[in-house]
Amino acid sequence: GEEVKVDALLPIGTHVLKLEEGKDQYKMDLNGMQVSLHMKEVEQQPLEQDADAKNEIDPHASHRHRVAISARKYLDEHQLLGWAHRLFQDLIHDQPDDPWAYIDQRTSEARTTDLINKAQQKKVEEANLGGLQQAPDLPELPATLDDDDGVLQTEEEVLDNIRVKAHHALMKAAEDG
Repeated sequence: GEEVKVDALLPIGTHVLKLEEGKDQYKMDLNGMQVSLHMKEVEQQPLEQDADAKNEIDPHASHRHRVAISARKYLDEHQLLGWAHRLFQDLIHDQPDDPWAYIDQRTSEARTTDLINKAQQKKVEEANLGGLQQAPDLPELPATLDDDDGVLQTEEEVLDNIRVKAHHALMKAAEDG
């Protein structure tokens, strides 16, 4: 006869079996449903052998897992999964005469939108930095006299002072908006 796989995932009834030595078939009633169980003994392997058996069956599973994680990260970073999902939903809904032209158009629109978003993000980042780019290298500073108390300062102390003043200026600018 034809084999049919049956998964009973919801509790449909309860029956207590009394296992008997040498018996491999049991019949029971589960809420009016006649069920016949055919049982066989399975030998359990030790845990070390289980790990070895899994590796023998699929030695590249770990590599595939890392590749899948990397692929998912890439797709998420570029927001491609959501875009592709919406594309296919719209494609099925709209059912255009030329689906490839439709896909090309939507791809072009997404690319344009992505470029605009990146340009806007760059402007926001520049605005948050006050339009400042990376500071140029400063020339070496000789030891100088501090204006306030006439104490000789080393180059490191002068730079620390400049850093503190720059930090305060940036904090004030951030507060002022």
